[in-house]
Amino acid sequence: MNSRFALLLIIAAVSVLLAFLLWQYIFNVYEVSFKVSAQNLYADSKSTVRIEAVPLNAFGIRAPFRRSSCAFELLEGKDLVSITQVFPEKGIIVLQAGDKPGKVVLKIKTRYSLWPALIEISVIPALA
Repeated sequence: MNSRFALLLIIAAVSVLLAFLLWQYIFNVYEVSFKVSAQNLYADSKSTVRIEAVPLNAFGIRAPFRRSSCAFELLEGKDLVSITQVFPEKGIIVLQAGDKPGKVVLKIKTRYSLWPALIEISVIPALA
């Protein structure tokens, strides 16, 4: 009976340690990167860009089962694009170009970032 108790105690201690290490290195969010589908938009009122916040773990890969909620703010170029979809709780925004060229600056603040991120997207004239 004494050896069973010791074995159960060792299994419990290893399980707790493994759960702690999994949480700290796999599931915990250390940084947020942003995936931008295109750096340029064309001023044709059809082209779109999708920006998604990707929570990263200690190994620099996407943290499983985690999302990074974001607050989005257009600083420049409010008249150049329109927001077609926004999901702040998922950290996703979709912008659609208008018919004027210029530069769009988007400020993104997440709960995991120390400073807000600035994303610049150029709206270039459509040729053709």
